Amino acid sequence: MKSLNTAKSLRRFQIAGYVSVFLAVGVLGGWSAFASIHGAVIAPATIVVESNTKRIQHRDGGIVDAILVKDGDHVEA
Repeated sequence: MKSLNTAKSLRRFQIAGYVSVFLAVGVLGGWSAFASIHGAVIAPATIVVESNTKRIQHRDGGIVDAILVKDGDHVEA
């Protein structure tokens, strides 16, 4: 009889844990669907080529839209 009550008690905690996890995932998912992004993380980048390392950085800050050079292209600094 005692083990049956213990199993019911553990099952109750297990269900409460599942409900709280699903609720947290639902709230965070709903928030992420409707939240807007007001900024971006700006980080420096480096590209390693065969001879040496070049640093690529936007002059005024912002987002690099595209890198227009490919392997084998000759560029001047």
